Amino acid sequence: MRRKAVNPANADIHLRTTRARKAAIEADARASGMTVTRYLLSHLPGASEPVPLVALADPVILTRMLGLIGNLCSNVNQLARDRNTTGEDPALEKLEDIYAEAMDIRAALLRALGL
Repeated sequence: MRRKAVNPANADIHLRTTRARKAAIEADARASGMTVTRYLLSHLPGASEPVPLVALADPVILTRMLGLIGNLCSNVNQLARDRNTTGEDPALEKLEDIYAEAMDIRAALLRALGL
């Protein structure tokens, strides 16, 4: 069952502008991490309280990161299987490679989230 909104938005405002201006507004909103509606509302007179940011992530980067995380997990699983089979610890170089890849994924995710 859906919960009722605390402050439901049930009125529309329509405005007309040029395509270029619309594109500029959309770009500014995206760069601010907001939807266009939140961006416009945050710039109106009387917007006394800060508008919460909505995380807008780049889906292309996120999809690529999901694939890389899968590869990383596979690599860790192979090291664990080798350790359980042979009883020998994995080479430090392999662990360092996995760590470096994890840090690359972290950096890309931060970029995708605009952080």
